[in-house]
Amino acid sequence: MEFGQDPTLLQTLQQDDWEIRYAQYAPFDLFRLPTRLTIQRATTTVRVIIRNWELPSSS
Repeated sequence: MEFGQDPTLLQTLQQDDWEIRYAQYAPFDLFRLPTRLTIQRATTTVRVIIRNWELPSSS
């Protein structure tokens, strides 16, 4: 695990030959959540863009 300049935001996670890079975060409600990720293993690369997060309502 690697963290960026903000020690609360994950920058890179490696597990079982997979690497997940968290390229961008944005505020959603009370949290900063990832909005751009790159997931890579060997020759496979997946780029994910998240435009909206839905958090469970507190009831």
